[in-house]
Amino acid sequence: MKHFCFLCGLLGLFLITSTVEAAFTDVPSSHLNYESINYIQAKGIVEGYSDGSFKPDITINRAELTKIIMATEYEADIISNCNVYTTNLSDVPAEAWFASFVCTAKANNIINGYADSTFKPGQNVTFVEAAKIISLGFGQKITPDTELWYRPYVDYLSNQSAIPDSINAVAKNITRGEMAEIIYRLHAAVSNRPAAAFTPEGLVPMTPEIKAQIKANIKDKASDATPPPDSVTTNPTTESNSPTATSTDPINPMICELCPTGFIGKPANNCSCERGYIYEQTYPIEQCGTIEFTCGEGYEYFTNQTQCGCKLKEEIVEYWLISDSTFKLNALDERAPVAHGSYEELNAGALEAALGNKNIILFFHAAWCPSCVGTDAEIKERITELPEDSIIFKTDYDSEIKLREKFEITAQHSIVIIDKNNALQFKQTGFSFNDIISVLEKIKEAEDLVE
Repeated sequence: MKHFCFLCGLLGLFLITSTVEAAFTDVPSSHLNYESINYIQAKGIVEGYSDGSFKPDITINRAELTKIIMATEYEADIISNCNVYTTNLSDVPAEAWFASFVCTAKANNIINGYADSTFKPGQNVTFVEAAKIISLGFGQKITPDTELWYRPYVDYLSNQSAIPDSINAVAKNITRGEMAEIIYRLHAAVSNRPAAAFTPEGLVPMTPEIKAQIKANIKDKASDATPPPDSVTTNPTTESNSPTATSTDPINPMICELCPTGFIGKPANNCSCERGYIYEQTYPIEQCGTIEFTCGEGYEYFTNQTQCGCKLKEEIVEYWLISDSTFKLNALDERAPVAHGSYEELNAGALEAALGNKNIILFFHAAWCPSCVGTDAEIKERITELPEDSIIFKTDYDSEIKLREKFEITAQHSIVIIDKNNALQFKQTGFSFNDIISVLEKIKEAEDLVE
């Protein structure tokens, strides 16, 4: 009975504190760009306005877009150390809030400015301007077109199915929501949303036939390219963070520069190349539909008769096949993945499903807490060590006030562990992943004694 009351109280607290539908007050779930806006907010790409809004339907100017892309793809110290006095754009004063971002973009040949030596920071961004800034900002090596300057950048977005179908003209001023949509599709390698295709007739709706033709063109281009030397034998410990590519390389579906065969680029991790596996995470079929999980970059949802989870995207496998004729799928670990626990943002559905079924770890995290950020990275790196009957919930220290009060948590970087009987087993401020494993092992030992 005590356990039951504890469960009710915990779940009730969670439901009270989790009524916010979206990250921004003016982006309801019905909005066309809801998913993309939430994604880029969760990734730290945008923050929105001080009043909690995002203003998805207003246009975005050149300074705002440049700032967002530079802050996403370049380290803060690189941006802050850019010599703003060498930008040589008459309307970009050194003291302007956007000066260091424009300076970084110009220093890396992402923007050039206009012929009259201006940048026009307050001018609305057209789709073709955004295509160039985003493509180059994301590290693509694109050969300029002397006949039509914007063609290669728009072609690139079209090939990635990254042009929202709401953009029907190359000179259209894009909205903040459309900007979020483009970045989301590139950053997360999403290619299954309604899109526009760039053809000789202009922007037209993307059809299965056009998409098939784009894939065929990419394969033709790849067959004419020379595979990079030693692409299979590259040592990931020495090469994986330093991918190289040329303009003749096949298009990498993970947006980053070319990674060795068997590795995928991680845009959110400064385009480092990490080992790719057919399966990223899986759950038994009886849990499918009762849990919420997010597939990592380059992976997509799948379900079959025995399990569901995240599987490597087909286009990435195709990329490996066309970039290295010797590549075989059995070069990867295709065995049924070892079941393990998960790490998720705190949400009502997942918590309700886990209570009484899993050991629950509440990690009180704050983005402004350096030790929290370090532990967050450690958890993600070692999540496969977590027993499958356990789940870590990343719990926002600043917003989950009632949960803090419930467990008397007075500092960030704190942990609470509740066993499958809904009994509090451990609470501590300051911890490592090893502490979690140690407590879970003790819980398992106790379970075995009972049995």
